[in-house]
Amino acid sequence: MTQSQYIVSQFGGASRLARALNKTPSTIQRWQQSGYIPGRHYAAIFAAARAHDIAIDLAKFVPESTE
Repeated sequence: MTQSQYIVSQFGGASRLARALNKTPSTIQRWQQSGYIPGRHYAAIFAAARAHDIAIDLAKFVPESTE
């Protein structure tokens, strides 16, 4: 499961994630297509997760190092 798939699933779907973050559905679709979420959105995702009582497992959220 990719980072973006994990976050979308935790929020209950792409539309719900888009609403929670006040983003367009096309933004979430780009994340799903690429498989990752740009780091500049992390703080908003964690804030929305807290506000909606959604648990985020950091081990599944943070992309693995390729080193």
